Amino acid sequence: MGIEKAKLHLKKWNKDSEVMIFDTSCATVELAAAALNISGNKIAKSISLYDENNDVILIVAAGYRKIDNRKFKDEFGLKAKMLAFEDVEPLVGHPVGGVCPFGVICKCRFF
Repeated sequence: MGIEKAKLHLKKWNKDSEVMIFDTSCATVELAAAALNISGNKIAKSISLYDENNDVILIVAAGYRKIDNRKFKDEFGLKAKMLAFEDVEPLVGHPVGGVCPFGVICKCRFF
């Protein structure tokens, strides 16, 4: 389960007890913002993409930000391509809707 991997990772800094678990889904920016009663602009989201070798690029962005394809291609030299639904958990270690940058299992490229 993704949450356990994230908590194990955060335990190194004694932050594992600060993880909040909600009775409602937080799988989207809108749902997470509603659960926390804050603006979606204060939510960080993780976007997992394939690189040129079908390895993973993990991008953390502000909740309502979108990837600018031109800027992405200029920076990375390739077109942004989202991971297929069925590849997310096996490649990243977290399920769709719960991907975070903590406790990932892949050799992700972080930017």
